[in-house]
Amino acid sequence: MTMTTFLRWPTTWSATLCIAVLLTVSLSGCGAGSRPERNRAPMSETAPVNVTVEQGAEFAHLKLPASRSEVWFRAEGGMDPAIWLSFRAPRADVERFLTESGFPPLREGHRSIQVGAEKELDWSLDQLSDYAGAADTVNGVMRQVMVDHADPAAWHVYLFAFRTSFSLPSESSR
Repeated sequence: MTMTTFLRWPTTWSATLCIAVLLTVSLSGCGAGSRPERNRAPMSETAPVNVTVEQGAEFAHLKLPASRSEVWFRAEGGMDPAIWLSFRAPRADVERFLTESGFPPLREGHRSIQVGAEKELDWSLDQLSDYAGAADTVNGVMRQVMVDHADPAAWHVYLFAFRTSFSLPSESSR
């Protein structure tokens, strides 16, 4: 090996090593974006949990009406536990539910459930035309409720409740 070859060898070797490292790093990210966004875990690292509707109601400090029908429920645990609940009930029972659960008075046309909270749920809250909403905080649980009263016989209740490590402003705190 001549002196010129010897001096070029570390430079060639270093360049080859750098190229190999760059290729490895760049190729390792190729599969990262292949999963659809809706299948990724949320930032709060929540996960579905096996919780009954009654346990969810207890978490959110709710007094559910016995007459409820078409109940849909989902719960997630983790850093920010949350529940989503919807049901139908006669108007008088929904009004009693709201009062006994301690919600502030509903405001007509008020979208109280934060945008995005219903993602992946097929609630279509943006398509409601005759609704009212309210939000509050009870013992660290933020509660957001909307009532669709397009059908005067049976109102449809949508509720999102969650506990988080930071505080959000609400319409009423107790």
